[in-house]
Amino acid sequence: MKQSETPDITSLLPRAQHGDKEAQLEIVIAFRPLLRKLAGQERDMSLRMDLSSQLVLGTLEAVQKFPGTDSSRFPGFLKKHLTFLLSHYKRKQQRWRQLQEKVQILEGADSCY
Repeated sequence: MKQSETPDITSLLPRAQHGDKEAQLEIVIAFRPLLRKLAGQERDMSLRMDLSSQLVLGTLEAVQKFPGTDSSRFPGFLKKHLTFLLSHYKRKQQRWRQLQEKVQILEGADSCY
């Protein structure tokens, strides 16, 4: 999407908040560079698609949770919301890896007996 074709968030946001699927899609497309940048922080390529999906869902969630009527504040709200989701995702992945390591250690201890 070229700069001149950037959708007007002011008109899209209220429509998207009322369930207009096309408006929701336009918002996701408009913020695709941010979504790609955040998803790129996941080094494990096998998890990057999962994170990308989570970020798209997070964008739709942010549309519904946006508290104000001043749509010029939405990009900042969205970035903050997605950054929180990303940090939560990373913590969850780290806890999962730690749990897997503990299981492997315990399974290794069982095979010694």
